[in-house]
Amino acid sequence: MNYIKQLELDKKELHETLNKINENIVELHRYLNSEKFYNDPYVNKSDVIYRLADALSLSNERRKNG
Repeated sequence: MNYIKQLELDKKELHETLNKINENIVELHRYLNSEKFYNDPYVNKSDVIYRLADALSLSNERRKNG
């Protein structure tokens, strides 16, 4: 594979990873704004960490392979 094609592939993969990370962040935002927290605004730290784990995993995996 030539250099330009490799760069194009890398760019596409990075874009897909960033989209997945963005989806995870949007999902966390929706969760924190859900009815669950209307009457009780306190958030369980473990819930947030769990929901961020996918985004962090994608980010870290991209760094290793990038």
